[in-house]
Amino acid sequence: MASVESSRKILHDQWLDTAITYKVEWEKELRRREQLGITDLPEPLPHPDHVKIDMIEGTARVVGPATKEEKAEYDWFVGRRDMFEEELRHLQDRQDKAADTRLINQIDEEIGQIRRILQIIDAKLPD
Repeated sequence: MASVESSRKILHDQWLDTAITYKVEWEKELRRREQLGITDLPEPLPHPDHVKIDMIEGTARVVGPATKEEKAEYDWFVGRRDMFEEELRHLQDRQDKAADTRLINQIDEEIGQIRRILQIIDAKLPD
């Protein structure tokens, strides 16, 4: 039993060390690219911003896309979120200018639908 726990502790410590090293090294590399104006290289997957280190708990986790497929899905959701946020602003502006109660109620329903969609999208995206 003790050897199993010891093995788990070793694996945990290795994962934490690997995650910290990955995050720090990629942050350095991305800063270097920015300073040199290098823009034609792909960003790493996972992005170091998506590697969350909790030093108090001693944990590391990836909260964003880690593969090309996940990145494509992530980008799709971000694009849709931007589109729906723009639509929400447009509807709120229309509602502010509307005088007809029926139109105001209709717009209010549409705003509610957009907000529900945004909640679904936000649940799919990391912090």
